[in-house]
Amino acid sequence: MLTGKAKAAQFGITRPGEVFQALSEIFDCARWEVRAELSGFLTEAKARKLCAIARRMSAPGPCYMYCLDPMEGMIKGLAPDMEFAFTETLWSGSRCRVEVSR
Repeated sequence: MLTGKAKAAQFGITRPGEVFQALSEIFDCARWEVRAELSGFLTEAKARKLCAIARRMSAPGPCYMYCLDPMEGMIKGLAPDMEFAFTETLWSGSRCRVEVSR
């Protein structure tokens, strides 16, 4: 398995703040809105195609395995000192919300 930094490089991502936007553009699974904050950034998505597809197929929630875990790996691969915290996912709530900070 590739490290988060190597995986980010495969997608042309060089900074942690680019992870959400780049993956949105490449895979078109979620539309992340990224807002810079003093110690990092906050990002939210209110609609995810992957959750809708999984629900229709009666599949388990895809949020961690296919989205949040890989994103966290890339961010920490690029900036090991950053903290990655999610407070809500679209699988169990009305939005996906992730805070990334130092």
